[in-house]
Amino acid sequence: VIGRVCMDQLMLDVSKAMPVQVGDEVVFYGKQGEENIAVEEIADMLGTINYEVTCMLDRRIPRVYKENDETTAIVNILRKN
Repeated sequence: VIGRVCMDQLMLDVSKAMPVQVGDEVVFYGKQGEENIAVEEIADMLGTINYEVTCMLDRRIPRVYKENDETTAIVNILRKN
């Protein structure tokens, strides 16, 4: 994270990451390809419980629901679906 956290947004330095472009998917926790970031792992880093981590994400962040690696729903309160 670079700079300050602004309201419910933040900036990440991805200059040393694999090639990334505007519009690429970002996973805070969960599975992407063969990688997995457990909510419990984030909770341990923050010294809290997993439930609190999931409650920290603002409702303005789109939610993508998956079942068996298939997207079943996308909820974005900023867009009228």
